Amino acid sequence: MKKILIIVLIAICFGCRGAKYNISFENESLDFNKGKWVLNEVFNKDDSSRLYDHALERFGKIIGGSLFEIQNVRNTGSGLMVADVQFEPDSKTLKEIGVGTSCDYLINIKATTLSDEMSGFTGSSDYESEIKENIARVEIKIFDLNKGSLLSSADVLGIDKREVTQKQDWGIVTDAKAIKVMGLLKLIKKYKKKKK
Repeated sequence: MKKILIIVLIAICFGCRGAKYNISFENESLDFNKGKWVLNEVFNKDDSSRLYDHALERFGKIIGGSLFEIQNVRNTGSGLMVADVQFEPDSKTLKEIGVGTSCDYLINIKATTLSDEMSGFTGSSDYESEIKENIARVEIKIFDLNKGSLLSSADVLGIDKREVTQKQDWGIVTDAKAIKVMGLLKLIKKYKKKKK
C-alpha cells in the first residue's frame, strides 16, 4: 500500500508538467553506414562535457566504429586544419577539416540556455501571480567535408513554463540543463529512427 501511495504522489508531481519540446529538421534521413564521421566539441559554456558524453554515446550507437572524436583525429590527415572549428564553418574551412582529419562528415552541436528562472522545484510566489520559464535550445548541424556543404540541420526548443501564485503549488520543474540533455537525446533519437 505504501508503494502505491508513493507511485501516485510521483505521478501527481509529474502529471502534465515538465518541458515541452518543439523539433524542426532539414534532411534527417542520412546514411550513417558510409564514410568516417567526426564529432566536434559542444558549443556551450556550461555543462558541455555532459552533453558531449551523451552525444558520443548515442551517435556511437548509430555510427559505430566510424565515429571519431575531433581531438583524436585533428591533423592526422594529410593537411593542417584550423585550431577552432566554428559552429557554421564556411566551405573552405570544411574542406580543410576533411583533409586535416581524413574524415568525410562533421557533427557540430550547439546548446544555448535562453532562460533559467526556476530550479528543480517550484512553489509559491511573493506576488499574486507571475510567469516563470526555463528555456533552452539545442542545434545539430552535420556537414559533408568533401563537398564543403551543410548536409543536415536539426533544432529543438524546450520550454518549461509555469504560472506561480501565492498559493503553494509545489511541483517538479525541468531546469535548463536537463532541457538541453533531453533535447539532444530527442534529436539523436530522431536521426536514429530516420537512419537509411
